[in-house]
Amino acid sequence: MAAATTRSLLGWGVVAGPFYLVVGLAQALTRAGFDLTRHPLTALLLGDLGWLQLLNFLLTGLMTGGCGGRLRPRAPGPHRPSRGSAARPVRALPRGQRCLPTRTPSAVSRRARRSR
Repeated sequence: MAAATTRSLLGWGVVAGPFYLVVGLAQALTRAGFDLTRHPLTALLLGDLGWLQLLNFLLTGLMTGGCGGRLRPRAPGPHRPSRGSAARPVRALPRGQRCLPTRTPSAVSRRARRSR
């Protein structure tokens, strides 16, 4: 039973992208005044039929989220969380590297002016 559910949720992830495009293009081609060369698909949210695009977003998000929820436990690697543990963030910067510069540009420019 669990294997069938996992397979089903992974399949929804495969379907999510084409579903979004097909529904969005169907709306774009039937909506008066909508031009695909000038308007993004997200502009379909505007107007009386915006609820259709909102539903498209919600369903696509649910499909993608269901797939992601099932894909993570199956992913191999050292960062795979064990049962009952919380996932930990992975370090993005090397040790000792700061996210923000230690000197502000104004302090650097003041020091440069003093050395002249």
